[in-house]
Amino acid sequence: MAWRERPVVAGCDGFPAARGSGHGPDAARSPIGAFSTPLASSVERAGWERLLVELHHMPPGEGEARMPQLMLSLTLQPPRTVTARVDGGRARSGSGAAAGIFVVPPGRSHWCAWTGSTTFLALYLDREAMAQAVRDDGGEPDRLEIAYRFLASDPDLASLALSLHDQLLDPDAEDRLYVDTLSVQLAVHMLCRHGTTPLRLRSYRGGLSRAKMRTVLDYLNGHLGRNVHLAELADLAEMSPFHFLRLFRESSGLTPHQYLVHRRVEVARSLLRRDDLSLAEVAQRVGFSDQSHFTRHFRRLTGAPPGQLRRAIRAH
Repeated sequence: MAWRERPVVAGCDGFPAARGSGHGPDAARSPIGAFSTPLASSVERAGWERLLVELHHMPPGEGEARMPQLMLSLTLQPPRTVTARVDGGRARSGSGAAAGIFVVPPGRSHWCAWTGSTTFLALYLDREAMAQAVRDDGGEPDRLEIAYRFLASDPDLASLALSLHDQLLDPDAEDRLYVDTLSVQLAVHMLCRHGTTPLRLRSYRGGLSRAKMRTVLDYLNGHLGRNVHLAELADLAEMSPFHFLRLFRESSGLTPHQYLVHRRVEVARSLLRRDDLSLAEVAQRVGFSDQSHFTRHFRRLTGAPPGQLRRAIRAH
């Protein structure tokens, strides 16, 4: 890895780095931690094992690095201009733009320079995670190659990245099933939209079998109070995570995460009738990370906060 000041601390790969020593606990495990301390990182968060997400800020600079994993960035605060090249090839230049996307395949040497400070979200995916996500959809590990992208526009990819950004910046959000779902959708989107040979997903009809659907629903209903991994549900159905997501949604009209939130709210409605449980205790019993998350989801699905419903129940 190499970097140069222009005129201050610099970064690489279109992924700016934060001011600071770069030797904090997060920086030690960041792929660009040699010169950048992330403002926020998923490295210590439960349920993010196959995906690393970091928020960085950096002043004007330039640098070069070779990444061991697939790396993509989403520009939040754009620099004025950006110039980049891969493996010492021809340089490309452009004006910075919000939601501009860089995609750097693993093993490629990427040099980048930019003017003006910038803030960006960096996401790193490993090859095994991508292969596992699509093993039932024709995904052959030896052929899962991703193309380099320079300041690409991809609204769907940006939306997935911003959803992960929101989860990253919420210190109380530990919804593993939601993060797992976003991670799998991100991996599949990269293969379908940015693969050198784009993955073509197989077409399926009919959803999950009745027996498998019942097995999965029984498991979800039996584990409302804890964080469930998508891999657990996919293993119950004996299929890849993405294949399971597609068939579950076809059968129920919801993602597994959406179904779980709906069931938690339904059970919470009945628990609100008990005077011996506080709202925080109700939230904890049905698996929400805290009372604020419980209130937000409850209001969204019922149209009223749980406290209002409890007062209405007591009035009758």
